Amino acid sequence: MTKHYYFDNATTTLQKPKQVATAMSHVILSNEYATPSRGSHAYSLNAYRLVEETREVIKQFFHATNQYEVAFTNNATTSLNLVIKGLIKPNDHVLTTVWEHNSVLRPLYQLQAQGVEVDFVSAMNNGQLNYQEFAEKLKPNTKAIVCNHASNVTGNVMDIAFLKDFCKKHQLLLILDVSQSAGSLAINLSDEMIAAICFTGHKGLYGPQGIGGIVIKNDLDISPVLTGGDGQYSFSKEQPALLPTVFEAGTLNIPGIAGLKAGIEWVQTQEKSSIGSYFYEGLKNIPEIQLYGDFESKHVDVFSINIADVESSLVGELLWEKYQIATRTGYHCAPKMHEALNTQNQGSVRFSLSRFTTKEEVDYVLNALKEIVQGG
Repeated sequence: MTKHYYFDNATTTLQKPKQVATAMSHVILSNEYATPSRGSHAYSLNAYRLVEETREVIKQFFHATNQYEVAFTNNATTSLNLVIKGLIKPNDHVLTTVWEHNSVLRPLYQLQAQGVEVDFVSAMNNGQLNYQEFAEKLKPNTKAIVCNHASNVTGNVMDIAFLKDFCKKHQLLLILDVSQSAGSLAINLSDEMIAAICFTGHKGLYGPQGIGGIVIKNDLDISPVLTGGDGQYSFSKEQPALLPTVFEAGTLNIPGIAGLKAGIEWVQTQEKSSIGSYFYEGLKNIPEIQLYGDFESKHVDVFSINIADVESSLVGELLWEKYQIATRTGYHCAPKMHEALNTQNQGSVRFSLSRFTTKEEVDYVLNALKEIVQGG
């Protein structure tokens, strides 16, 4: 059987710990789990206990205090829509950055059409942000900074200490998209300076697709975006503006929550490897490769490259067809980042690693790239 080399973990981690499958299978096959908060029988209570245990695991993982609540969604995109649209109102001003994924950009564009003001902090040609623009673009009606923790194009990491200080000084909400950092970088909410983080389970937390969530401060004024059944306030005409109910209309994904819990617990037992640094050293020693990002600063294991002026999709096809290497090519749902890098016409080839990536796999990829640039 031909071996395949999966380097698209920033899209989703392909290899999962066995514990994740075991936990999900148990929920489905045990005939013990129904829907929480929909009955007083054992099946509903079993699901309720699992949900509450997982909320606690998540709070501990992110070092969240009792000032935070955890809500479950089906992915980070849903989480960001619920938080952004639930907190930002017409006539508010929001600061964001050119690093952002469309899961931040498109909700903000929708709100912009409804009277919300939005400004973007730009980036230099190495992808790093012009942090002085946060102060330059601040307005009296600025309410929040919405941004990702780590770029899904360059792998660079936001200066969260700077943002916390800035938000504290100007009394702003800090809303973070941690899709690329949760499970890869330490995220500590214990100082209570971050208003909300939005995460997905299927990347660095090694859970399944279809589960994500929000960790959010419990003193915020949030309007419901999704409305429907909540299992408790049936005679209310409006979705209760209570946490986590305001975000959890409908039936929760109990197998997914079980898998997420198992994934997080597995991550907590693992040590961070240096395989990303090894890959970077190999990439930068191939002169024909253009590598994007600032590698003098903090970084997650996401690497975007191009080979001369060859279209990124063609390189990606060659990597797959000839070498069985899976990558992500194109624009990565981050158009403004590609404009900042001047790759809006070419895109880039993105390699992203996981805790399962081996040195042997990295060596194979590096050798394949050397063959390609040499005309192989």
